[in-house]
Formats: sequence, structure tokens, C-alpha cells
Amino acid sequence: MIEVEVFLFASLRRYHPHGGTGSEGLTLSVASNTTLSEIHEALGIPAEEIKMNYVNNLYQEQDYKVQAGDKIAIFPPIAGG
Repeated sequence: MIEVEVFLFASLRRYHPHGGTGSEGLTLSVASNTTLSEIHEALGIPAEEIKMNYVNNLYQEQDYKVQAGDKIAIFPPIAGG
């Protein structure tokens, strides 16, 4: 098992198990070779609610395999103007 830290933003905050504010990271223990999409599933986030994933400040696709200590930021589609 490895540990990663997940940050949920905007409307995705409702999927934080403890009602996080976005600035609070959620530490998860996952198997090595876990993908971002598997983390989304574990948190109960539907795929259509996710627009972007950043891992250690770099954009990553859903099939990225997380590494120990990764900091993952997940963003929904955001409209505004």
C-alpha cells in the first residue's frame, strides 16, 4: 500500500468523506499501480463530474498510476465569466 493526498475542489468537495473545504487534503492508502480513475471510483465521484486531474502540479490523464506521496488535485468543469 502507498499513501497519496487528494484535494477536491468546487462542487467535488461534497465527495470528501469528512466534508472538506478543498484546502484540506484527504490522505488515502491505495495499492501500488492504482490509477486516478480508480481513486475517483473509490471516492464515489462520477466520471462526468471530473474535468481535470493534476498530480504534483502537472496535468495527468485518468489512466495515470499514482506514486507514493503524490498530491492529487481533482477539478470539475467550471463555468463562469
